Amino acid sequence: FYPYTFLDIEANGSGKVAAYIVGIAVAGIIFYLIAKGLIWLREWVTEKKLGMDGKFAQQRFHNYDTELGTINSKH
Repeated sequence: FYPYTFLDIEANGSGKVAAYIVGIAVAGIIFYLIAKGLIWLREWVTEKKLGMDGKFAQQRFHNYDTELGTINSKH
């Protein structure tokens, strides 16, 4: 029993089933790349073109703790 009849090797043959599997994998990769591209485009338009730096803007990361008074300490 196959829940998806197009994956039945006996009915469709191994070559056709392999082609279905490769096709599904390629479609998944294409959808991923489209989604990733749309996310990049949205960030580029909002942050670079519209100058709306904010939630998605890259912030400088400091690897030190300011609460301990190690930066510009006046004490």
